[in-house]
Amino acid sequence: PLKGAMIATIADKDKERALPVIEKFWKLGFKIYATRGTAVFLINNGVDAQSVAKISQSSPNILDLIRHEKIDLLLNTLSPE
Repeated sequence: PLKGAMIATIADKDKERALPVIEKFWKLGFKIYATRGTAVFLINNGVDAQSVAKISQSSPNILDLIRHEKIDLLLNTLSPE
């Protein structure tokens, strides 16, 4: 997509590498939603991001945004268990 909104949920180990990618989408005008830890990281690095709850947390959460077709792009990396 060339515009819209994205969700970023990035594992701690990947945050530094993901930052330039997310920043480019933000500069293109995308609204950035991110899970709490990712949102804090992005904001601390100059990217405006709105925190959203994880799927396992109460509504409203990431899944609600997807179901209501508010998201055009999803960037996710997995945390080691």
